[in-house]
Amino acid sequence: GVFLFFVTAWLMAGPQAGERIRAGLMPPFFQPAAAGAASPFQIVITPPDYTGMAPIVLEDSSGGVAIEIPEGSRYKASVTRLLAPPHLAVGGADVPMASADNTHYTAEGIVPPGETIAIREFFLPRGRWHYRWRADAPPRIGATGPAAVLPDSTLRFPLRVQDDYSVKELTLSMALERADQPAPLGQDWQETRSILSPPGADFSVEPVYDLTAHGWAGQPVVFTLTVRDHKGQTASLPPVHMTLPERTFRHPLAQRLIALRKEIAWNPLGDYRPLTEDVVEILRRPAAFQDDKIVFLTLSAAAARRDRAAPSEATSLWLMDLLWKIALRLEDDN
Repeated sequence: GVFLFFVTAWLMAGPQAGERIRAGLMPPFFQPAAAGAASPFQIVITPPDYTGMAPIVLEDSSGGVAIEIPEGSRYKASVTRLLAPPHLAVGGADVPMASADNTHYTAEGIVPPGETIAIREFFLPRGRWHYRWRADAPPRIGATGPAAVLPDSTLRFPLRVQDDYSVKELTLSMALERADQPAPLGQDWQETRSILSPPGADFSVEPVYDLTAHGWAGQPVVFTLTVRDHKGQTASLPPVHMTLPERTFRHPLAQRLIALRKEIAWNPLGDYRPLTEDVVEILRRPAAFQDDKIVFLTLSAAAARRDRAAPSEATSLWLMDLLWKIALRLEDDN
């Protein structure tokens, strides 16, 4: 009769049979909170901001359903004591819980690789959740074509980037092809740009760079393209070897200033006096620059700096930049 009664009750409960048996054997204070009642325990999982995922709140045991937790997520657990101090296990490792009044216990940290989060008290389970720990994959970068020199001597790099969440930055670095050979005055160059690629999808970009003002224009250089994700992981293209393009000037005076600029670049510690004489000669013929007062004043400043400053790399870099800007104004009326 007892057996027949048990089988009949099992059939009547249907899919809820297992849960009802568990509830009948579990002490009342270890059963899930009633609907609308405050849960005696809560775990909040906060994924990193860059994932775009909302916080995950765990209050009732998940049974066999596994939740996905991305790498770098933080957990914060809060448990109300009933019989004994609670124990928290995250990813199979015990986590000590702190309490100020022996009533409410808390713990927080980074979710490690693992499969379960569990809370037990007095050797009895209070909550158990299964999860899948999702590692943050490094970004990827590839070239969709060769680097191109555009008509204005700027450089374009056709690229394809991808990351499971988003590529954060693209960095282009430039160095001399052979640093042990004579070269004009210049410095290694680097520029970082922000990129917001869609999560998990290929994203095509064609950044354009204007490096015609660099002192190494016309010299063989090597470029390195690197992408970085929000975690700081990087990926790079194989080095790109090419000659840094030079801009072509058509204005006669701009051409002369660029020639002076190259003389400084190749002999940055040489005597400035011959170059000063060239600039003074230009100043004596203002018709050559259409009586442009800005050009006149800037050339005067360059001549004064050359005449009074001792030769140095810092002064030469300043003069090269100034002559470049004057040449651009003459060429582009800008």
